[in-house]
Amino acid sequence: MDYANGFCNIIKSKSEIIKLGLILCIVLFIGSYKLTESPRTWFDEGFIIQSAHNFYETGKLAIRISPKEVVGSTVWFSTGYPIVAPIALSMAVFGHSLVAARAVMVMVLICFVLICYLLAKELWGPSVAFLSSVLVATFPPLYGNGKNVLGELPGLLFLFLFLYLSEQLIRKEQSNVLYVITGCTLGLCVFTKSIFFTVPVAALVGAYFYRKEIFTNKRGLALFLLSFCIMAFLWVFTQVYSTDSFRSALTDLANPYAAESIWSIVLLNVKRFFTELTPIYFLLLMIGWFFASIIRKHRQIGQLSFSEIVFSVFAILTFLAYFRIVGWYRYFFPAHVVMLFLLPAALSYLSSGWKETKYVGLVGRGCLAIVFILVSIQSYQLLFRSFVAGYYQSHDTEIVSSYFSRIPPEKSIFILNAPELATFIKGENYYQYIDMTETIKIGSSALDAVKKGIPDLCITYAGSDKLPLNFLNNYKQKDIVGRYIVYDKVGI
Repeated sequence: MDYANGFCNIIKSKSEIIKLGLILCIVLFIGSYKLTESPRTWFDEGFIIQSAHNFYETGKLAIRISPKEVVGSTVWFSTGYPIVAPIALSMAVFGHSLVAARAVMVMVLICFVLICYLLAKELWGPSVAFLSSVLVATFPPLYGNGKNVLGELPGLLFLFLFLYLSEQLIRKEQSNVLYVITGCTLGLCVFTKSIFFTVPVAALVGAYFYRKEIFTNKRGLALFLLSFCIMAFLWVFTQVYSTDSFRSALTDLANPYAAESIWSIVLLNVKRFFTELTPIYFLLLMIGWFFASIIRKHRQIGQLSFSEIVFSVFAILTFLAYFRIVGWYRYFFPAHVVMLFLLPAALSYLSSGWKETKYVGLVGRGCLAIVFILVSIQSYQLLFRSFVAGYYQSHDTEIVSSYFSRIPPEKSIFILNAPELATFIKGENYYQYIDMTETIKIGSSALDAVKKGIPDLCITYAGSDKLPLNFLNNYKQKDIVGRYIVYDKVGI
């Protein structure tokens, strides 16, 4: 197959190009608007950016705890090399900055919406593809989780790309090259973030139903598995430390916040799906999709595609996995995006169930009205009431960046539980302590340096309740910079 010509011929209609171009322009504008301020940088993003910077220096994901020491552990990092490596490269080329890191995420945003359109068109045609893309592009959490340097959106990008390529294998051709590329994209998806470890399970379920189409090319399948294993090897090479036990890694995966009572967290998370708007929205979308799938089977409107099966299983597994951890919405964000992507198709299946009745026109218009209402509500929230909208007028990053730019490089700094601050420090003359969970503490030796009064400045969140022992005996408050307090060494 001529892949270049094939790609160019995917979108043939001029109106298609205009509509898709408009969607991508909107995504580019919102994704890049107030890039460093909206949303503000925070703990998880800073941790990933640090790991990217040290990845470039050492070849492994690691965290700096002193000017001369970087350390690492497999259980510290849930975000892997498929997104860390591009960010490391961007910072190597354009400098160590929040702009360089987040610019990669803007590209991920654009590519993700593009692949949403292409996959939806492959599955359901251009009309449904347009509606799915608009729904995804106006979803506020897409930018709240997508502009920050996090692993969820890049993992979704690789998941959708994997499914798009898989549909080519099933529907059009089974070239060995395509098997290799597809295996690589599955590996990149799985090892972008641990939340995507369930994707191979979902893919195996889909492969069972399409075994005749997938397993005919034995050599291609072997190449697929080999390319996936290469991606797995890269994950082991960049992220697995020999000092870690396999058991401790599994324990952390099962209970990442080291909660004493899992059941109390489960009950609290169950309650969220009946009392909080975002979980309720996600639950309604899931119910709608599975109800539409039942209607489709009952009306015998074709077989579920490989992608639809994988999406369904992945959403269920992500939904179930969410209950075991502290209930941040971003832990079911990938499944929420998937369900939103599937909504226009679900509505089309529901309307098809009325095809033989006089109500078909009314039902069809009602389905379009549902999409229009959701796009309108999401757009309003995105512009005025969302997490990212809350920072459109913010200058926090500018204030912090300006303050750190005035600190001489020879002055050593201690950072307490604020890994995002390392992004603004010139050079590597800093110590760091991070209290991640009850069982994961990073940089205990840095606390010893603070007790001895070695760092010139100490910085932590205002109102932090995790100040190290004798912290205030060695340092006095100097400045308040945004949401941080800066302490000076006593006698300076």
